[in-house]
Amino acid sequence: MSGVSMAIPEISEASPAPVVVFLGHSRQSWPALERRTAAELKLLGLSVLWEKIHLTSMAQTLRQLAKAASRHKAIAAITILRRARQANIQVWLQDRLTGKLTLRSIRGRADHSPDSIGKLALLVVEQLRASLIELRLPNAPHRPTAVPRAVAALVDHSLSRIPPPHGTNNSHKSNHLSIQTTLGMTASADHLHQAALNLSVSYALLPSMSISCALASTLAPQIVRDRAGTAFVGWLQTNFLLLFEPRPQWRIHPGVEFGLGIVWLWATGRPATGYGSNPVSALSLTTQMGLRIAIRITKSLDMVVHGAAILPATRIDVHLAGSHYGSTGHLLFDALGGVSLRL
Repeated sequence: MSGVSMAIPEISEASPAPVVVFLGHSRQSWPALERRTAAELKLLGLSVLWEKIHLTSMAQTLRQLAKAASRHKAIAAITILRRARQANIQVWLQDRLTGKLTLRSIRGRADHSPDSIGKLALLVVEQLRASLIELRLPNAPHRPTAVPRAVAALVDHSLSRIPPPHGTNNSHKSNHLSIQTTLGMTASADHLHQAALNLSVSYALLPSMSISCALASTLAPQIVRDRAGTAFVGWLQTNFLLLFEPRPQWRIHPGVEFGLGIVWLWATGRPATGYGSNPVSALSLTTQMGLRIAIRITKSLDMVVHGAAILPATRIDVHLAGSHYGSTGHLLFDALGGVSLRL
């Protein structure tokens, strides 16, 4: 069995409601059907404009459709003509996004009942939808690079299932690998604080959910001086985190991260005369929860800032001259900033 790969262009979030223009003929138009069709289109997130025209030939009708769509930068221009002698209705639709002109001819006498007009209006909407479905073909001619969300909804109601088109670098696509490097400060609530370098690798399971492995190390040991001498304190952290970003397609997209890790605290000393040195080296499991904000710079590069609270499972103390100086038994706090690169 063979298949055709289907995709639509990237969805534009910030664009105004896309426009559909109705061209009303002075004698052959059907205002009631136009108004009902306009109401259906507005329910789908589109806006509608009207123009009155006085046409003498079909060629002039087609030219006016193309000009109206271009003049208003509309996704489509529509004219509905009632042919009394032929007992049919003609719906001409100029689709500016795909470059197509389509005609739908509906046989039968016009029924002015609300139910009949409602059914005809749905036929016009479906004609527009059928024309726009070409946007799902990756190699279609006249294919735009981005479409408004309302247009995407006409093509596929389930926007979350729309894959990116071939050759499009979608900045919030799923299943991508990212490398993040940040600089910041790690501090405990009990005197210990360090400038730290953090390097993490993350993999997007879903557009809004990623898993990451992070390694953070002190740039230089914290130097503590006392009458007993000088102590050098440092630590190394590794974390396994789950990141949730509810709106990854936004230019500024916040996220929440939580997970588990390990912290290794070490301390060495250079004792003064008459004092000894008792090095410290210990591990503790940690739990972590934090907030992250990413600002999109390019399609593959984000600037990120995040803060986290880290709770060690066990207490690791540092003593100087027999007195308690600090520990990781209380909360640790991370405040980091840097860049994230999508590969």
